[in-house]
Amino acid sequence: MSGFVRTVFGIVAYLVTVVPAFAGETFVVTGDSITSSISPSHTVKVGERLPITELKKRFGGYTIQSTAGEDCAICASVYKSDVGFEVNYDETGVVVTSVVCNQGCSDALGNEVGAKLQSAIGAMGNCDAGDYTTCVSPRVSGLIYIVNDDSSQCQFNVSGQATKIPECAEIGGFMIQSSAPSAAPTVEQRSSNNSVQLPTPPSKTRAAAHSFSEFPAQRSFRGNTRLPDFAGRDRKYKDYRTRIREGMKQGPGLAGEFSVIQIGCGTECTFAYVANNKSGQVFDFPRGGEDNIDMQILTKVDSRLIIVQWGRYDSNICVVEYF
Repeated sequence: MSGFVRTVFGIVAYLVTVVPAFAGETFVVTGDSITSSISPSHTVKVGERLPITELKKRFGGYTIQSTAGEDCAICASVYKSDVGFEVNYDETGVVVTSVVCNQGCSDALGNEVGAKLQSAIGAMGNCDAGDYTTCVSPRVSGLIYIVNDDSSQCQFNVSGQATKIPECAEIGGFMIQSSAPSAAPTVEQRSSNNSVQLPTPPSKTRAAAHSFSEFPAQRSFRGNTRLPDFAGRDRKYKDYRTRIREGMKQGPGLAGEFSVIQIGCGTECTFAYVANNKSGQVFDFPRGGEDNIDMQILTKVDSRLIIVQWGRYDSNICVVEYF
């Protein structure tokens, strides 16, 4: 299985490296989608159901890096060479909630990253100063411009709908987002119970999406990690002791005191272990191997929920499970 999942301060990251970029490609951002200028099939629409496993299939030839942490519920970076953008998901990791592009992209009117903001929205605009300054497009409904904040020479005084756009202001990126309800499901979603000694799984058994906030962690371990007893209790896992130790040393990433360690076993094949940082005990994870191809495990340190995505390539089905 290509790639490796590691837990870092409650963040699960899955990295897959693929072929180099095609020359001359850019992405065009409209009010609800982003699309490649040379390959129309390379597109993402806000509000669509597009699990990361399906995103990777759609964007063959790109590097895909997915994360779950404080900055986003679940998000994925799609990039190659000098083009790239970020896809943000809801807490199920299925529905696209927003897209941000700040490299190798332009709006449908031809305004590129680095262009003058006045050329896109005029001398006055509706702008907001949050984590970064943004301005709403008056011409393309749903499109938001991210202002380039790199230049300290350009003074930008944000005044809401009556913001004066300085001539020096530049476009730093584009953002589209949606609050509209999602479309009908296109992937299989199942809730499953875990037979191993993991944190208490969700009690819901109907086929429905779950969020991390529904199942908050019941404890939080802040002491020194206790490593497994590979000579005794945990000796069945000793062949992978180096990988397990490395994963645990990063600290808990699940339910306040657990680490999830994912290990490759061939092309698009992985298996995983769950280790308790407080007791040092290691447990088998109920999914993995050739039956669960391209498996991705998403967790948060402050939640008991585990979201697992994997593919059935024989039937072209993407499975999303909740533990």
